Amino acid sequence: ALYLFYPPNAMWTPLHAALGLNITQGMRVASVPASSRDGLQLWIAGASGVWWCHSTVIPPAHHALPPRVTASTCTFAAAPLGSVYDVASGDGKVWLATENGLFVASNPSTASETPSPPIRVAAVDITPVYSVAVDLTSGSIAAGTFAELFVSRDGGQTFFFFFCGFASVGGDVDGNVTSLAFDTYNNLWIGTPLRVQVLSLKKMTIIPLGGQQGLPQ
Repeated sequence: ALYLFYPPNAMWTPLHAALGLNITQGMRVASVPASSRDGLQLWIAGASGVWWCHSTVIPPAHHALPPRVTASTCTFAAAPLGSVYDVASGDGKVWLATENGLFVASNPSTASETPSPPIRVAAVDITPVYSVAVDLTSGSIAAGTFAELFVSRDGGQTFFFFFCGFASVGGDVDGNVTSLAFDTYNNLWIGTPLRVQVLSLKKMTIIPLGGQQGLPQ
């Protein structure tokens, strides 16, 4: 299920029902920053496709009542995306990590527009892509697969790649990438089945973390 938290009355409102979405499994959500005047844009990925919606929250007449949500929606079928494993938004775009590669679509600038269908990023040529992250400050993008970690420092124009595998036999990333997150210091945190690692985007070097940092060896 998908819920919206409304701070004025500290109330959770079922959003999936208000938007007319019937998603039963594999839900991934990314929100697009917008002013209260423009409402809220959401990208919602599920096993059967990807939904975009632009919603407006209407305050209730009484503080004990939930807010009312109106929305316009747009649906993209699972093909050619396949299963969607992760979704991230930033810099006016949404990035989709999918069974068939990394896809990108532009967020509409006004409520009267709808997004164009996502297109595949050809530079990320390994499938499936399991995770994606966007750094809103630097414009960096990272996409993780079982074989390579792809990193862009220019908003997706060009990508560097790092090999995944056991470090003992030459892998840059120790294990296949399962999760990614940027911090506020221009670092990319990489999760694999083996360990947590940190990539410095300034030095383009990877540091493994372990027992000395309080993590499993």
